[in-house]
Amino acid sequence: MKWHVLVNPGLEETASQEISEILKINSTYSKGIVKFEASKEEAIRYAIHAQSIQRILASVNHWKDKVHFDSSFSWEDFLTNNTSCKIEVEGVKGQDNRTKISREVLSELSPILKEKKINLKLDMKKPDVLIIIYFDGEEYFAGIDITGKDLAGRDYRVFPHPASFKGDSGYFFIRFSKFQREEKILVGLMRDGMLAIEATLFSTGLPVHLNANKWAFWKFPCSNGISIQESPSPSLLQTSKVEAFDQGTQNFTAARKNAAIAGAKNSMEIHKFGLDELDVKFEEGEFDRLIFHVTKKDEALLNEIYYQAKYLLKKGGTLLFIGRDTWELTISDKFSLIKEGYVQKGDNVHKCWLLEKN
Repeated sequence: MKWHVLVNPGLEETASQEISEILKINSTYSKGIVKFEASKEEAIRYAIHAQSIQRILASVNHWKDKVHFDSSFSWEDFLTNNTSCKIEVEGVKGQDNRTKISREVLSELSPILKEKKINLKLDMKKPDVLIIIYFDGEEYFAGIDITGKDLAGRDYRVFPHPASFKGDSGYFFIRFSKFQREEKILVGLMRDGMLAIEATLFSTGLPVHLNANKWAFWKFPCSNGISIQESPSPSLLQTSKVEAFDQGTQNFTAARKNAAIAGAKNSMEIHKFGLDELDVKFEEGEFDRLIFHVTKKDEALLNEIYYQAKYLLKKGGTLLFIGRDTWELTISDKFSLIKEGYVQKGDNVHKCWLLEKN
């Protein structure tokens, strides 16, 4: 069966890599969308463990100009006469344009469903099924959202920090840092602990989404006989060392609570101490990767971060800075800039710089 996953622009390659690692299959992608083929069981397993995506859609059809559906798609696997639906259009600017496309989709789809003896019921507030129309700049893709929720968010972030970001962005930064399983990583200025938790979920293969039994999929006729498989793959058992620190009591407490909710507390270490204490808390060259999310008020700490990073990192280890897109980062002569990246959500942009210890 064909599937589409929607991602924030910039995360396409990361999502494609994640599909390859979890399902051992190939995928293709364009702006904001990744396409692959898998069984329903595989798609659900992937969705439970996916860290990089917003939505996963059962692919219905795609077109360039005129809205087009055919009768070959098994709508009866997803809809019944008791099912309510909502049509959402994404990737298109202007509410009038989105409304026009929704009406065209409804006009084209209604007679096809009527032939299958399915009476389409619309519910704009609490629908059983979301039919998503996504435009990647060249083509429109239609699909059925099998979870009914934004998978970029995290159920474990019960105690969020205002300077933090959604889980998919955090996962992007973890992978951008070149962190691999079996490595040691330290997250500094951890705030609500999200970056460290995402690193732990990646390295352990623990389920990312905790309420999969409440997803829309279980209302679909095709869900019969399919079970939730939340246990990690034997190939992804914990071998990494994930540590994080913050000197603030509130942040320390929030991070510990979030980690416990995520089921990751026993697979990571969360510390309460200051930046200037790192060289007495850890061994020289102990870590492969360091990550610091630097807000405007933290920018004055740059020299101390470089000093500590030089001590803590192995030769060839990487230091990732995450900051404002307007921040002009000064590169220490002890490090070399490898690459830059960014994550954008609306008008909010986070930029990152990956440095390597010389």
